[in-house]
Amino acid sequence: MATTESPDKSDKLISRKRGSAASGSISGDASSPSKSTMFNKAISPQKSPTKKRKVYIHQSDTNKKTPTLSHLSSDVGVDLASDFGSDDDFDMRLPILPPRKKIEPIKSSPVKIPHIVDELPKLKVETSWRGHKIPEPLTRDQLDDAIDRHMKSVERVLDPKVQSPRYYDQIKRFQKTSTRETVRDNEEQWRFEWKQFYGGYIGPERQFYIGDKIMTKYSDQIRKTGRGDAVVQYLCEDNYVNYVLALELILELVAEQFGISIDEAMDAIAETRNYGTEISDKVKIA
Repeated sequence: MATTESPDKSDKLISRKRGSAASGSISGDASSPSKSTMFNKAISPQKSPTKKRKVYIHQSDTNKKTPTLSHLSSDVGVDLASDFGSDDDFDMRLPILPPRKKIEPIKSSPVKIPHIVDELPKLKVETSWRGHKIPEPLTRDQLDDAIDRHMKSVERVLDPKVQSPRYYDQIKRFQKTSTRETVRDNEEQWRFEWKQFYGGYIGPERQFYIGDKIMTKYSDQIRKTGRGDAVVQYLCEDNYVNYVLALELILELVAEQFGISIDEAMDAIAETRNYGTEISDKVKIA
C-alpha cells in the first residue's frame, strides 16, 4: 500500500533544498568576483589623470613652502578643491630651472710679487755683516779724491820694471792655463772667474768708474804696454784697466780706510765681494 507524504512535509523538503542551494551558492569562493562585477569594472569609465600645471621657479626659491588648494581656499574663501580636485592633483613643484649663470670676475693683470723678495739677498748680506764697520758707499766726489791720492799705484803696475805681483800675477797664471788667446772668446768668457777680481765692498760699479778715470788719463801708455804684454792681450785693454789697474788702486784705498796692510786689504776685498754687489752697487754714484 502506497504511502503519501503530507503537504507540510513536502513543503519542508522543498524549502530545505532551496535553503541548501542558497547556502551552497553563498558558501562558494566569495573572494573571486562574479562575472557581472568584472564586467561592470571593464565598462566603467577610467578616470583620466589630471594634467598638472607647469610652474617654473628658480632654484633659490625651492626652500619656500609650496602652496596647495587648501591654503588657497582658506585665503580667498572659495572651495577650490571641489573644482580642481585634491591637493595631490594640484602640484606646483615642477621642473626646476638651472641656477643662474655665474658671472665671472674681470681678469686683471697678474699681481707683482712684493719687492721684498728681490731684496732678500741684500737683507741676508746686511744681516751677515751687521756689527762690522764697513764704510758707506763712496760718492762721486769721494771717488775722485781717492783716485787722485792713489793714482801712483796704477803707474807702478804700468811700469814693466815695477809691475805689481798681486792681481796681475793671478791673471797671468789664469792666462797660461787657457787654450784661448783672449777672454773675448765666447767659451772663455764663461770660464773666466770675473767675480774673483771684484773690488770687495767698494762694488763693481765704483770699480768701473775708477777704471774709466784711469783709461782717460793713461790710455796711450796702456796701449803701449799692451803691445808686448801677454796678460793685456789676453784680457784686452778695457778689462785690463777694470780688473787689474782699478783693482790695484782699490787695494790701496781699502788699506787706507781700515788702516791695515796690503795683504790684509787683499783678504778684506775677497771677503766682502758679496757686500759690494748686493749693497754698495744698489746705491747710485751721486
